[in-house]
Amino acid sequence: MGTETAERDETGITPWRRWRRVLFLVLGALVGLALVVVVAFLLFEDQLVMAVGGASGAPVRPEPELQTAIEAAFEEAEGDDVVVLTDVIRFDWDIVGVFGPYTPHEKVVEQMGVRVPRGVTNNTALESSCLLVFRGGDRMVAWTTVGRNAAEGFGDEVTGVHSSDEARFEADSFMPVTSN
Repeated sequence: MGTETAERDETGITPWRRWRRVLFLVLGALVGLALVVVVAFLLFEDQLVMAVGGASGAPVRPEPELQTAIEAAFEEAEGDDVVVLTDVIRFDWDIVGVFGPYTPHEKVVEQMGVRVPRGVTNNTALESSCLLVFRGGDRMVAWTTVGRNAAEGFGDEVTGVHSSDEARFEADSFMPVTSN
């Protein structure tokens, strides 16, 4: 019968076959890793882009000072007082979106008209707070949550988008003030 010129080890496998197995294992692992990366990117695109400093510049974390300032303005206001957000907020913004609990991500994006990371809208699942998203020009510039206890009467009818000129709210209900 034929003789094989390659040497065999104690298991009867030639060195070439052993290296071929190792090569296939390494290539298989690399392909598997690549698939995991692609799937992770597709599922968590917003979070991944923001984690590595995405080009949009949208803030990943809420602005705690902003929350404190807004809640303080509502707590200091009395009776028929009106809280004017342009008096409270010290950065440039054109539009504020006020969203109640359980507002879907798609609705926030649709109403704001800009890219809003999913991590921001995850905060609408909190029954005890509402979400405020600020837009400046064609991008989101800040966001925060505000405790519903800052405005006792906060309800679903408050949800909406307001220009900086219109962002005037009744102190005791967080309802938009329609007249100046």
